[in-house]
Amino acid sequence: MRVLLVTPDEDAGELLSAALERANRAVKWVANAVEAAAECDVGTPAVLVVDTILDKAVELIQDVRARAPWVRAYLIEDSRAPVFRSGLPVLPKPFDVAEVAQLIGREVEAADIDRRRHTLEARTGELVKQQQGLERELEHAERLAALGRIAASMAHEINNPLAVVQSSASYVRDVADRLGDTELSACAADIELAADRISTFVQHVCGFARREQLVLSDVALDNAIEIALRLVRPRAKSRAVSIEVEPITSSPVPHDPPRIAQGLLNLLSNAIDASSGHGARVTLRQITGTDNVIIQVDDTGQGIDPAIVERLFEPFATTKPPGEGTGLGLAITRRIMQDHGGDVRLIPCAGGTRAELSLPLLNTQAIRVLVIDPDALVQRALTSALRSEGFTVSGCANVAEAVKLHGPPPRIVITDARLPEAQGAELVSKIRGVFDACRVLVIAEGRSEVPEDADGSLRKPWTRAELVAEVRNLSLRAQIV
Repeated sequence: MRVLLVTPDEDAGELLSAALERANRAVKWVANAVEAAAECDVGTPAVLVVDTILDKAVELIQDVRARAPWVRAYLIEDSRAPVFRSGLPVLPKPFDVAEVAQLIGREVEAADIDRRRHTLEARTGELVKQQQGLERELEHAERLAALGRIAASMAHEINNPLAVVQSSASYVRDVADRLGDTELSACAADIELAADRISTFVQHVCGFARREQLVLSDVALDNAIEIALRLVRPRAKSRAVSIEVEPITSSPVPHDPPRIAQGLLNLLSNAIDASSGHGARVTLRQITGTDNVIIQVDDTGQGIDPAIVERLFEPFATTKPPGEGTGLGLAITRRIMQDHGGDVRLIPCAGGTRAELSLPLLNTQAIRVLVIDPDALVQRALTSALRSEGFTVSGCANVAEAVKLHGPPPRIVITDARLPEAQGAELVSKIRGVFDACRVLVIAEGRSEVPEDADGSLRKPWTRAELVAEVRNLSLRAQIV
Protein backbone atom coordinates (compact mmCIF):
# COMPACT_ATOMS: atom_id res chain seq x y z
CA MET A 1 0.00 0.00 0.00
CA ARG A 2 1.54 3.32 -1.04
CA VAL A 3 1.11 7.06 -0.66
CA LEU A 4 0.67 9.32 -3.71
CA LEU A 5 1.90 12.87 -3.10
CA VAL A 6 0.79 15.46 -5.67
CA THR A 7 2.43 18.89 -5.35
CA PRO A 8 4.52 21.21 -7.52
CA ASP A 9 6.12 22.56 -4.31
CA GLU A 10 9.57 20.95 -4.41
CA ASP A 11 10.37 21.69 -0.75
CA ALA A 12 7.14 20.16 0.51
CA GLY A 13 7.42 17.22 -1.88
CA GLU A 14 11.03 16.37 -1.04
CA LEU A 15 10.60 16.77 2.73
CA LEU A 16 7.39 14.77 3.02
CA SER A 17 8.43 11.99 0.67
CA ALA A 18 11.77 11.62 2.46
CA ALA A 19 10.03 11.47 5.85
CA LEU A 20 7.64 8.77 4.61
CA GLU A 21 10.50 6.73 3.18
CA ARG A 22 12.32 6.93 6.51
CA ALA A 23 9.14 5.56 8.10
CA ASN A 24 9.27 2.63 5.65
CA ARG A 25 6.26 3.83 3.69
CA ALA A 26 6.09 3.44 -0.09
CA VAL A 27 5.59 6.88 -1.61
CA LYS A 28 5.37 8.35 -5.10
CA TRP A 29 5.76 12.10 -5.62
CA VAL A 30 4.42 13.73 -8.82
CA ALA A 31 4.13 17.40 -9.69
CA ASN A 32 0.73 17.63 -11.47
CA ALA A 33 -2.72 16.11 -11.85
CA VAL A 34 -1.97 14.45 -15.21
CA GLU A 35 0.90 12.44 -13.74
CA ALA A 36 -1.24 11.67 -10.69
CA ALA A 37 -4.05 10.29 -12.85
CA ALA A 38 -1.55 8.10 -14.72
CA GLU A 39 -0.18 6.77 -11.42
CA CYS A 40 -3.70 6.00 -10.18
CA ASP A 41 -4.36 4.03 -13.38
CA VAL A 42 -1.29 1.92 -12.65
CA GLY A 43 -2.30 1.25 -9.04
CA THR A 44 -4.71 2.83 -6.56
CA PRO A 45 -2.88 4.49 -3.63
CA ALA A 46 -3.90 3.99 -0.01
CA VAL A 47 -3.48 7.69 0.79
CA LEU A 48 -3.70 10.61 -1.65
CA VAL A 49 -2.13 13.91 -0.60
CA VAL A 50 -2.88 16.79 -3.02
CA ASP A 51 -1.68 20.38 -2.93
CA THR A 52 -4.44 22.99 -3.34
CA ILE A 53 -2.09 24.98 -5.59
CA LEU A 54 -3.18 22.57 -8.34
CA ASP A 55 -6.28 23.21 -10.40
CA LYS A 56 -9.08 20.72 -9.78
CA ALA A 57 -7.35 19.20 -6.78
CA VAL A 58 -10.66 18.14 -5.23
CA GLU A 59 -11.92 16.72 -8.55
CA LEU A 60 -8.81 14.51 -8.70
CA ILE A 61 -9.55 13.15 -5.24
CA GLN A 62 -13.21 12.62 -6.08
CA ASP A 63 -12.34 10.68 -9.23
CA VAL A 64 -10.02 8.35 -7.32
CA ARG A 65 -12.46 7.81 -4.44
CA ALA A 66 -15.31 7.14 -6.85
CA ARG A 67 -13.41 4.04 -7.98
CA ALA A 68 -11.96 3.20 -4.55
CA PRO A 69 -13.97 4.72 -1.68
CA TRP A 70 -11.55 3.35 0.89
CA VAL A 71 -8.75 5.73 -0.23
CA ARG A 72 -7.78 8.31 2.41
CA ALA A 73 -7.28 11.88 1.12
CA TYR A 74 -5.58 15.02 2.45
CA LEU A 75 -5.09 18.52 1.10
CA ILE A 76 -1.85 20.50 1.49
CA GLU A 77 -2.66 24.17 1.94
CA ASP A 78 -0.55 27.25 2.60
CA SER A 79 -1.65 28.73 5.93
CA ARG A 80 -1.39 32.23 4.44
CA ALA A 81 -3.62 31.37 1.47
CA PRO A 82 -7.40 31.75 1.46
CA VAL A 83 -9.18 28.87 3.21
CA PHE A 84 -9.94 26.05 0.73
CA ARG A 85 -13.32 24.74 1.84
CA SER A 86 -13.88 21.16 0.66
CA GLY A 87 -14.69 19.14 3.76
CA LEU A 88 -11.41 17.22 3.39
CA PRO A 89 -8.75 17.19 6.11
CA VAL A 90 -6.01 19.78 5.56
CA LEU A 91 -2.27 19.74 6.23
CA PRO A 92 -1.32 23.43 6.59
CA LYS A 93 2.10 24.61 5.48
CA PRO A 94 4.59 24.73 7.03
CA PHE A 95 4.07 21.36 8.72
CA ASP A 96 6.12 19.05 10.92
CA VAL A 97 7.11 16.38 8.40
CA ALA A 98 7.79 13.76 11.09
CA GLU A 99 4.37 14.28 12.62
CA VAL A 100 2.65 14.28 9.23
CA ALA A 101 4.54 11.14 8.16
CA GLN A 102 3.37 9.39 11.32
CA LEU A 103 -0.24 10.52 10.69
CA ILE A 104 -0.18 9.35 7.07
CA GLY A 105 1.39 6.06 8.12
CA ARG A 106 -1.60 5.38 10.38
CA GLU A 107 -3.93 6.33 7.53
CA VAL A 108 -2.21 3.83 5.23
CA GLU A 109 -2.96 1.05 7.72
CA ALA A 110 -6.55 2.25 8.15
CA ALA A 111 -7.02 2.40 4.37
CA ASP A 112 -5.71 -1.14 4.03
CA ILE A 113 -8.22 -2.37 6.61
CA ASP A 114 -11.00 -0.44 4.89
CA ARG A 115 -9.98 -1.87 1.50
CA ARG A 116 -10.11 -5.40 2.88
CA ARG A 117 -13.54 -4.68 4.36
CA HIS A 118 -14.84 -3.42 1.02
CA THR A 119 -13.41 -6.50 -0.72
CA LEU A 120 -15.07 -8.81 1.79
CA GLU A 121 -18.37 -6.95 1.47
CA ALA A 122 -18.22 -7.22 -2.32
CA ARG A 123 -17.38 -10.92 -2.09
CA THR A 124 -20.16 -11.42 0.44
CA GLY A 125 -22.56 -9.70 -1.95
CA GLU A 126 -21.51 -12.05 -4.74
CA LEU A 127 -21.95 -15.07 -2.48
CA VAL A 128 -25.39 -13.85 -1.41
CA LYS A 129 -26.38 -13.48 -5.09
CA GLN A 130 -25.04 -16.97 -5.82
CA GLN A 131 -26.96 -18.38 -2.87
CA GLN A 132 -30.12 -16.65 -4.01
CA GLY A 133 -29.60 -18.06 -7.48
CA LEU A 134 -29.10 -21.57 -6.07
CA GLU A 135 -32.21 -21.18 -3.93
CA ARG A 136 -34.20 -20.16 -7.01
CA GLU A 137 -32.83 -23.15 -8.91
CA LEU A 138 -33.73 -25.43 -5.99
CA GLU A 139 -37.25 -24.01 -5.85
CA HIS A 140 -37.52 -24.47 -9.61
CA ALA A 141 -36.27 -28.07 -9.31
CA GLU A 142 -38.83 -28.75 -6.55
CA ARG A 143 -41.60 -27.28 -8.70
CA LEU A 144 -40.46 -29.43 -11.63
CA ALA A 145 -40.42 -32.51 -9.39
CA ALA A 146 -43.97 -31.73 -8.28
CA LEU A 147 -44.95 -31.08 -11.90
CA GLY A 148 -43.38 -34.40 -12.85
CA ARG A 149 -45.48 -36.26 -10.30
CA ILE A 150 -48.61 -34.43 -11.44
CA ALA A 151 -47.73 -35.02 -15.09
CA ALA A 152 -47.26 -38.76 -14.57
CA SER A 153 -50.66 -39.02 -12.90
CA MET A 154 -52.23 -36.69 -15.44
CA ALA A 155 -50.86 -38.66 -18.38
CA HIS A 156 -52.50 -41.84 -17.07
CA GLU A 157 -55.80 -40.26 -16.02
CA ILE A 158 -56.18 -38.20 -19.22
CA ASN A 159 -54.67 -40.38 -21.93
CA ASN A 160 -56.82 -43.43 -21.22
CA PRO A 161 -60.22 -41.69 -21.55
CA LEU A 162 -58.74 -39.53 -24.32
CA ALA A 163 -58.02 -42.65 -26.35
CA VAL A 164 -61.67 -43.61 -25.97
CA VAL A 165 -62.76 -40.14 -27.10
CA GLN A 166 -60.49 -40.26 -30.16
CA SER A 167 -61.64 -43.76 -31.10
CA SER A 168 -65.30 -42.81 -30.67
CA ALA A 169 -64.87 -39.60 -32.67
CA SER A 170 -63.33 -41.59 -35.51
CA TYR A 171 -66.28 -43.99 -35.43
CA VAL A 172 -68.78 -41.11 -35.38
CA ARG A 173 -67.05 -39.55 -38.38
CA ASP A 174 -67.23 -42.84 -40.31
CA VAL A 175 -70.94 -43.17 -39.52
CA ALA A 176 -71.55 -39.55 -40.51
CA ASP A 177 -69.80 -40.13 -43.82
CA ARG A 178 -71.96 -43.20 -44.52
CA LEU A 179 -75.12 -41.27 -43.69
CA GLY A 180 -73.99 -38.22 -45.60
CA ASP A 181 -74.52 -36.05 -42.51
CA THR A 182 -72.02 -33.22 -43.06
CA GLU A 183 -72.89 -31.47 -39.79
CA LEU A 184 -72.23 -34.62 -37.75
CA SER A 185 -69.01 -35.24 -39.68
CA ALA A 186 -67.81 -31.69 -38.89
CA CYS A 187 -68.71 -32.22 -35.24
CA ALA A 188 -66.63 -35.43 -35.17
CA ALA A 189 -63.72 -33.58 -36.79
CA ASP A 190 -63.94 -30.89 -34.09
CA ILE A 191 -63.85 -33.58 -31.39
CA GLU A 192 -60.74 -35.15 -32.99
CA LEU A 193 -59.03 -31.74 -33.19
CA ALA A 194 -59.82 -30.94 -29.55
CA ALA A 195 -58.57 -34.38 -28.46
CA ASP A 196 -55.36 -33.84 -30.44
CA ARG A 197 -54.81 -30.53 -28.63
CA ILE A 198 -55.26 -32.21 -25.25
CA SER A 199 -52.88 -35.01 -26.25
CA THR A 200 -50.23 -32.49 -27.40
CA PHE A 201 -50.51 -30.53 -24.16
CA VAL A 202 -50.09 -33.69 -22.04
CA GLN A 203 -47.04 -34.71 -24.08
CA HIS A 204 -45.44 -31.27 -23.66
CA VAL A 205 -46.05 -31.14 -19.92
CA CYS A 206 -44.64 -34.65 -19.45
CA GLY A 207 -41.68 -33.88 -21.69
CA PHE A 208 -40.90 -30.69 -19.78
CA ALA A 209 -41.15 -32.37 -16.37
CA ARG A 210 -39.00 -35.35 -17.40
CA ARG A 211 -35.26 -34.76 -17.91
CA GLU A 212 -34.00 -37.67 -19.92
CA GLN A 213 -30.39 -38.86 -19.87
CA LEU A 214 -28.47 -37.94 -23.03
CA VAL A 215 -27.33 -40.72 -25.33
CA LEU A 216 -24.61 -38.91 -27.26
CA SER A 217 -23.22 -39.80 -30.66
CA ASP A 218 -20.55 -38.00 -32.66
CA VAL A 219 -22.26 -37.97 -36.06
CA ALA A 220 -23.62 -35.40 -38.50
CA LEU A 221 -26.92 -33.69 -37.77
CA ASP A 222 -28.55 -35.00 -40.97
CA ASN A 223 -30.58 -37.69 -39.19
CA ALA A 224 -31.96 -35.35 -36.51
CA ILE A 225 -32.83 -32.72 -39.13
CA GLU A 226 -34.57 -35.27 -41.35
CA ILE A 227 -36.62 -36.61 -38.41
CA ALA A 228 -37.77 -33.09 -37.49
CA LEU A 229 -38.64 -32.24 -41.12
CA ARG A 230 -40.56 -35.47 -41.63
CA LEU A 231 -42.64 -34.88 -38.49
CA VAL A 232 -43.37 -31.22 -39.23
CA ARG A 233 -44.25 -31.44 -42.94
CA PRO A 234 -47.93 -32.39 -42.37
CA ARG A 235 -48.28 -29.28 -40.18
CA ALA A 236 -46.68 -27.13 -42.90
CA LYS A 237 -48.96 -28.62 -45.56
CA SER A 238 -52.10 -27.98 -43.51
CA ARG A 239 -51.11 -24.32 -43.13
CA ALA A 240 -49.93 -23.91 -46.74
CA VAL A 241 -46.38 -23.10 -45.63
CA SER A 242 -43.38 -24.14 -47.73
CA ILE A 243 -40.16 -25.33 -46.09
CA GLU A 244 -36.93 -24.49 -47.89
CA VAL A 245 -33.82 -26.38 -46.82
CA GLU A 246 -30.56 -24.81 -47.95
CA PRO A 247 -27.69 -27.15 -48.95
CA ILE A 248 -26.16 -28.65 -45.80
CA THR A 249 -22.50 -29.47 -45.28
CA SER A 250 -22.42 -32.41 -42.89
CA SER A 251 -20.10 -32.14 -39.88
CA PRO A 252 -19.86 -34.61 -36.98
CA VAL A 253 -21.10 -32.92 -33.80
CA PRO A 254 -21.80 -34.40 -30.35
CA HIS A 255 -25.57 -34.75 -29.89
CA ASP A 256 -28.47 -37.00 -28.98
CA PRO A 257 -30.33 -37.23 -32.35
CA PRO A 258 -33.89 -37.81 -31.03
CA ARG A 259 -33.64 -34.96 -28.51
CA ILE A 260 -32.10 -32.52 -31.01
CA ALA A 261 -34.85 -33.54 -33.43
CA GLN A 262 -37.40 -32.68 -30.74
CA GLY A 263 -35.83 -29.27 -30.13
CA LEU A 264 -35.66 -28.50 -33.85
CA LEU A 265 -39.25 -29.74 -34.30
CA ASN A 266 -40.41 -27.19 -31.72
CA LEU A 267 -38.65 -24.36 -33.58
CA LEU A 268 -40.00 -25.45 -36.96
CA SER A 269 -43.55 -25.74 -35.58
CA ASN A 270 -43.37 -22.20 -34.19
CA ALA A 271 -41.94 -20.89 -37.47
CA ILE A 272 -44.72 -22.55 -39.50
CA ASP A 273 -47.42 -21.12 -37.23
CA ALA A 274 -45.84 -17.65 -37.47
CA SER A 275 -45.46 -17.81 -41.28
CA SER A 276 -48.99 -19.00 -41.96
CA GLY A 277 -50.66 -16.19 -43.88
CA HIS A 278 -47.53 -13.98 -43.73
CA GLY A 279 -45.34 -14.99 -46.65
CA ALA A 280 -45.92 -18.69 -45.88
CA ARG A 281 -42.24 -19.70 -46.02
CA VAL A 282 -39.79 -21.24 -43.55
CA THR A 283 -36.08 -21.54 -44.34
CA LEU A 284 -33.71 -23.96 -42.62
CA ARG A 285 -29.93 -23.82 -42.92
CA GLN A 286 -26.89 -25.29 -41.17
CA ILE A 287 -23.68 -23.32 -40.61
CA THR A 288 -20.48 -25.02 -39.46
CA GLY A 289 -18.09 -22.74 -37.59
CA THR A 290 -14.74 -23.24 -35.92
CA ASP A 291 -16.15 -24.16 -32.52
CA ASN A 292 -19.79 -24.98 -33.15
CA VAL A 293 -22.52 -25.96 -35.58
CA ILE A 294 -25.52 -23.66 -35.92
CA ILE A 295 -28.97 -24.55 -37.24
CA GLN A 296 -31.02 -21.51 -38.25
CA VAL A 297 -34.79 -21.48 -38.82
CA ASP A 298 -36.16 -18.29 -40.45
CA ASP A 299 -39.86 -17.51 -40.64
CA THR A 300 -41.78 -14.82 -42.53
CA GLY A 301 -44.14 -13.97 -39.67
CA GLN A 302 -44.92 -10.64 -38.04
CA GLY A 303 -41.84 -10.89 -35.83
CA ILE A 304 -41.58 -10.57 -32.07
CA ASP A 305 -40.93 -7.67 -29.73
CA PRO A 306 -37.24 -7.78 -28.64
CA ALA A 307 -38.38 -6.81 -25.14
CA ILE A 308 -40.20 -10.13 -24.63
CA VAL A 309 -37.76 -12.49 -26.37
CA GLU A 310 -36.25 -13.88 -23.15
CA ARG A 311 -39.67 -14.27 -21.52
CA LEU A 312 -40.73 -16.63 -24.29
CA PHE A 313 -38.30 -19.25 -22.94
CA GLU A 314 -40.15 -19.33 -19.62
CA PRO A 315 -42.54 -22.27 -19.07
CA PHE A 316 -46.09 -21.65 -20.33
CA ALA A 317 -45.18 -18.31 -21.97
CA THR A 318 -46.60 -17.96 -25.50
CA THR A 319 -47.66 -15.33 -28.02
CA LYS A 320 -50.14 -17.68 -29.70
CA PRO A 321 -53.92 -17.28 -29.24
CA PRO A 322 -55.56 -19.33 -26.45
CA GLY A 323 -55.85 -23.00 -27.37
CA GLU A 324 -53.09 -22.88 -30.00
CA GLY A 325 -49.97 -23.37 -27.89
CA THR A 326 -48.84 -24.85 -24.58
CA GLY A 327 -46.01 -22.37 -24.02
CA LEU A 328 -43.58 -25.23 -23.29
CA GLY A 329 -41.91 -25.75 -26.69
CA LEU A 330 -39.15 -23.15 -26.27
CA ALA A 331 -38.61 -24.04 -22.60
CA ILE A 332 -38.10 -27.69 -23.57
CA THR A 333 -35.79 -26.73 -26.44
CA ARG A 334 -33.63 -24.55 -24.17
CA ARG A 335 -33.29 -27.39 -21.67
CA ILE A 336 -32.29 -29.81 -24.45
CA MET A 337 -29.65 -27.39 -25.71
CA GLN A 338 -28.30 -26.69 -22.22
CA ASP A 339 -27.97 -30.45 -21.65
CA HIS A 340 -25.84 -30.53 -24.82
CA GLY A 341 -23.67 -27.62 -23.69
CA GLY A 342 -25.23 -25.50 -26.44
CA ASP A 343 -27.76 -22.69 -26.67
CA VAL A 344 -30.93 -21.53 -28.41
CA ARG A 345 -31.74 -17.94 -29.39
CA LEU A 346 -34.57 -15.99 -30.94
CA ILE A 347 -33.38 -13.10 -33.11
CA PRO A 348 -35.92 -10.52 -34.32
CA CYS A 349 -35.05 -9.49 -37.87
CA ALA A 350 -36.58 -7.73 -40.84
CA GLY A 351 -39.49 -9.69 -42.24
CA GLY A 352 -39.81 -12.27 -39.48
CA THR A 353 -37.85 -14.04 -36.74
CA ARG A 354 -34.74 -16.22 -36.74
CA ALA A 355 -34.48 -19.14 -34.29
CA GLU A 356 -30.98 -20.48 -33.82
CA LEU A 357 -29.67 -23.71 -32.27
CA SER A 358 -25.95 -23.83 -31.44
CA LEU A 359 -24.07 -27.06 -30.67
CA PRO A 360 -20.37 -27.17 -29.67
CA LEU A 361 -18.02 -29.26 -31.79
CA LEU A 362 -15.74 -31.81 -30.18
CA ASN A 363 -12.28 -30.26 -29.82
CA THR A 364 -10.03 -33.31 -29.52
CA GLN A 365 -6.92 -31.17 -29.02
CA ALA A 366 -8.43 -29.81 -25.82
CA ILE A 367 -8.97 -33.35 -24.47
CA ARG A 368 -5.89 -34.54 -22.59
CA VAL A 369 -5.56 -38.33 -22.36
CA LEU A 370 -3.20 -40.27 -20.11
CA VAL A 371 -2.31 -43.89 -20.91
CA ILE A 372 -1.07 -46.02 -17.99
CA ASP A 373 0.35 -49.37 -19.05
CA PRO A 374 3.59 -51.11 -18.02
CA ASP A 375 3.90 -52.72 -21.46
CA ALA A 376 5.81 -50.19 -23.58
CA LEU A 377 4.50 -51.64 -26.86
CA VAL A 378 0.86 -51.45 -25.73
CA GLN A 379 1.40 -47.96 -24.36
CA ARG A 380 2.89 -46.82 -27.67
CA ALA A 381 0.04 -48.39 -29.69
CA LEU A 382 -2.60 -46.64 -27.57
CA THR A 383 -0.94 -43.21 -27.65
CA SER A 384 -0.23 -43.43 -31.40
CA ALA A 385 -3.84 -44.33 -32.25
CA LEU A 386 -5.24 -41.44 -30.22
CA ARG A 387 -2.71 -38.85 -31.38
CA SER A 388 -3.70 -39.60 -34.96
CA GLU A 389 -7.25 -38.51 -33.99
CA GLY A 390 -5.97 -35.19 -32.65
CA PHE A 391 -6.02 -35.99 -28.92
CA THR A 392 -3.28 -34.67 -26.65
CA VAL A 393 -1.83 -37.90 -25.22
CA SER A 394 0.91 -38.79 -22.75
CA GLY A 395 1.90 -42.16 -21.35
CA CYS A 396 3.51 -43.71 -18.28
CA ALA A 397 4.04 -47.16 -16.77
CA ASN A 398 2.24 -46.75 -13.44
CA VAL A 399 0.28 -44.40 -11.20
CA ALA A 400 3.41 -43.32 -9.32
CA GLU A 401 4.85 -41.96 -12.59
CA ALA A 402 1.51 -40.30 -13.41
CA VAL A 403 1.72 -38.25 -10.20
CA LYS A 404 5.00 -36.71 -11.40
CA LEU A 405 3.65 -35.58 -14.78
CA HIS A 406 3.61 -31.84 -15.42
CA GLY A 407 0.91 -29.78 -17.12
CA PRO A 408 -2.89 -29.75 -16.91
CA PRO A 409 -4.51 -32.90 -15.50
CA PRO A 410 -5.92 -35.43 -17.99
CA ARG A 411 -9.66 -35.54 -18.73
CA ILE A 412 -9.45 -39.25 -19.60
CA VAL A 413 -7.17 -41.93 -18.13
CA ILE A 414 -6.78 -45.25 -19.95
CA THR A 415 -5.40 -48.08 -17.85
CA ASP A 416 -4.96 -51.82 -17.90
CA ALA A 417 -7.26 -53.53 -15.41
CA ARG A 418 -4.23 -55.07 -13.69
CA LEU A 419 -1.21 -53.02 -12.70
CA PRO A 420 1.54 -54.25 -10.35
CA GLU A 421 0.54 -51.63 -7.74
CA ALA A 422 -3.26 -52.12 -7.84
CA GLN A 423 -6.12 -53.60 -9.81
CA GLY A 424 -9.88 -53.39 -10.23
CA ALA A 425 -11.82 -50.96 -8.06
CA GLU A 426 -8.72 -50.16 -5.99
CA LEU A 427 -6.89 -49.07 -9.15
CA VAL A 428 -9.75 -46.82 -10.30
CA SER A 429 -9.95 -45.26 -6.82
CA LYS A 430 -6.20 -44.67 -6.81
CA ILE A 431 -6.33 -42.93 -10.21
CA ARG A 432 -9.22 -40.70 -9.13
CA GLY A 433 -7.29 -39.87 -5.99
CA VAL A 434 -4.65 -38.29 -8.24
CA PHE A 435 -6.95 -36.89 -10.97
CA ASP A 436 -10.31 -36.37 -9.26
CA ALA A 437 -12.17 -35.00 -12.30
CA CYS A 438 -11.00 -37.56 -14.86
CA ARG A 439 -12.93 -40.33 -16.59
CA VAL A 440 -11.36 -43.78 -16.35
CA LEU A 441 -11.33 -46.24 -19.26
CA VAL A 442 -10.31 -49.77 -18.23
CA ILE A 443 -8.87 -52.32 -20.68
CA ALA A 444 -9.52 -55.86 -19.45
CA GLU A 445 -9.53 -59.51 -20.50
CA GLY A 446 -13.23 -59.83 -19.74
CA ARG A 447 -16.20 -57.94 -18.38
CA SER A 448 -15.77 -59.43 -14.90
CA GLU A 449 -12.46 -57.57 -14.49
CA VAL A 450 -14.00 -54.13 -15.14
CA PRO A 451 -14.89 -52.27 -11.90
CA GLU A 452 -18.44 -50.89 -11.63
CA ASP A 453 -17.18 -47.35 -11.07
CA ALA A 454 -15.17 -47.30 -14.32
CA ASP A 455 -16.52 -44.84 -16.90
CA GLY A 456 -15.79 -47.08 -19.88
CA SER A 457 -14.15 -50.34 -20.87
CA LEU A 458 -12.44 -52.14 -23.74
CA ARG A 459 -12.02 -55.88 -24.04
CA LYS A 460 -8.70 -57.36 -25.16
CA PRO A 461 -7.75 -57.66 -27.93
CA TRP A 462 -9.15 -54.24 -28.82
CA THR A 463 -9.18 -52.72 -32.26
CA ARG A 464 -8.12 -49.20 -33.20
CA ALA A 465 -11.71 -48.34 -34.19
CA GLU A 466 -13.10 -49.59 -30.86
CA LEU A 467 -10.49 -47.58 -28.92
CA VAL A 468 -11.15 -44.35 -30.80
CA ALA A 469 -14.92 -44.76 -30.57
CA GLU A 470 -14.83 -45.33 -26.80
CA VAL A 471 -12.47 -42.42 -26.13
CA ARG A 472 -14.54 -40.09 -28.31
CA ASN A 473 -17.67 -41.15 -26.43
CA LEU A 474 -16.03 -40.38 -23.08
CA SER A 475 -14.77 -37.09 -24.52
CA LEU A 476 -18.28 -36.05 -25.52
CA ARG A 477 -19.52 -36.59 -21.98
CA ALA A 478 -16.45 -34.91 -20.48
CA GLN A 479 -16.85 -31.90 -22.80
CA ILE A 480 -20.50 -31.31 -21.90
CA VAL A 481 -19.97 -31.77 -18.18
